[in-house]
Amino acid sequence: MEETARATSELLWRATAVVALVDLPLVALAAARVPAASFGRLKWHLAGAAAVVYALLWGIFGSVLYWEAVYAAVFPAWSRWLLPPWFAALYGACALLFWALARRAPRWPAAWFCLLGGLVSLAGHSVGIARGLLRVPLLERVSPASALTFGVFEFVFYWCLVVGLARAAWTLVPGRWERGTAELRARLRGARESVQPPVVGFGQLAGLPQPVERYLRAVLSEGRPMVAAARLRHVGSFNASETEQKWRPFTSDQLTLTRRPGFDWDARIAMAPGLTVKVHDAYVAGEGLLRASAFGLFDVVHQRGGEELARGELMRFLAEAPWYPTALLPGQGVTWEAVDERSARATLSDGAVAPALLFTFDEQGLVSTVRAEDRGRGVGKTTVPTPWLGRFWGYAWRDGLLVPLEGEVAWLLPGGPLPYWRGRLVEVAYEPAG
Repeated sequence: MEETARATSELLWRATAVVALVDLPLVALAAARVPAASFGRLKWHLAGAAAVVYALLWGIFGSVLYWEAVYAAVFPAWSRWLLPPWFAALYGACALLFWALARRAPRWPAAWFCLLGGLVSLAGHSVGIARGLLRVPLLERVSPASALTFGVFEFVFYWCLVVGLARAAWTLVPGRWERGTAELRARLRGARESVQPPVVGFGQLAGLPQPVERYLRAVLSEGRPMVAAARLRHVGSFNASETEQKWRPFTSDQLTLTRRPGFDWDARIAMAPGLTVKVHDAYVAGEGLLRASAFGLFDVVHQRGGEELARGELMRFLAEAPWYPTALLPGQGVTWEAVDERSARATLSDGAVAPALLFTFDEQGLVSTVRAEDRGRGVGKTTVPTPWLGRFWGYAWRDGLLVPLEGEVAWLLPGGPLPYWRGRLVEVAYEPAG
C-alpha cells in the first residue's frame, strides 16, 4: 500500500477536531428539536433507527469497502455477511439502554442519548485494537489514543443520525397526532379525582355572593349529578394575527375533567387552502401545554411547563366553567369574593397555581363576561401580562344544565379589544360523578 493511503495519528487528530465541530450543532439540534416529552415516545423508533444506521454502516463499510483492508484482520471470514445484522441487533439493544438512561437526565435527554452513543465506541474499538485493528497496513501508524478519541466523536455523529431518523419516522408515520392526543388524554384521565358530593344540593349555596347564588340556581337543578367530565365540540373562527383581523375557520374537540381540573382542546384551523394547523391547548396534572403543528407533522409552536403557562391554562379552565357549571360550586376548588350586585371574583386553586377572574352577570343572572387583568400574552418570545375578556351568550338547556352556546375571547389592548376566538358549541356530552 502506498504511503499516502495510510492513516496517521496526526491525520486522525485533525479529523477528530472536524467531526467535533460537526457534532456540536447536531447535539444541540437534537436537544432542541426532541424535548423530553417527545423523547419519551421515541423508544422503539430509536431502536429501529439504530438498527438501520448500523446495518447500513457495517453492510457498506465493514463487509464491502474495508473488509479486505481492515476488518478481515479482526473478524473470521465466515462472519463477513453476518456483521450487518449482528451489529443492527446489538446497537438496537444499545439504543433501548441509552433511551432508559437518558430519560433519567434532568434536561436534554436526546443530547445525553447521543453522548452515550459516542462513549459506547470505546468498548467496541478497544476490543478491535486488542484483536489487531491497528496492525493492518492502513492503520499501523495510528495510535490507540487517537483512534479511540476519534471513535467517540464519530459515534456521536452516528447517534445524532439515529435521533434524526427516529424523529422523522415518528413525524411521518400516519396517526401520529391522534396517538399524541390519546396519550395526552390518558394522562388527563390518570390525574382525575373523585367529585364530591356526587349530586347538586342547593344547600351548598349558602354564604356565596348573591349574584353567584342566583346564577347557580338558574343554571343547575337540585339533585342533578355533578359533572365529572365534559366532551365539548365547537366550530368557529380564530384570528391568526396579533395586529389585524385574519380570521380562519376552526373545528375542535375538547375533553374537560372537573376534578382534578384539566382539559385538552384538540383543534383544526384552516390557515390557508390546503394548509391545516392542528392545535393542542391543554392543562394536565398541573402543567400547561400549547402546541401547534402544520398538518399535525411539523411543529410551529411547542410550549410546555412553566408557572406562567400553567396559570394561563388553568385560567382558561375557570373561564369556560359556564359550560360545566357544577365546577363553580363550593368544594370544587373555587372560592368566591363579592364585588357588587352584578359581579363576583372567583379564584381557582390547583396546587400552587391559583388564577382569579372577575365574573359579571346579566339581567337574567347568567354569566355574561369573565375578565382577567393580567393573563399572559405571547408577544414574540416574551410573555406580557395583558387584560383579557371572555363573553358568553345564547344560553340553552343541555342535559339538565343551562349553558351558553356562543362565545368570544379578546385581548384588551390600549388601542381597543383584539378578539381572537369566536366559537359556537355544537355538541356537549357530560359524564356524571359517582
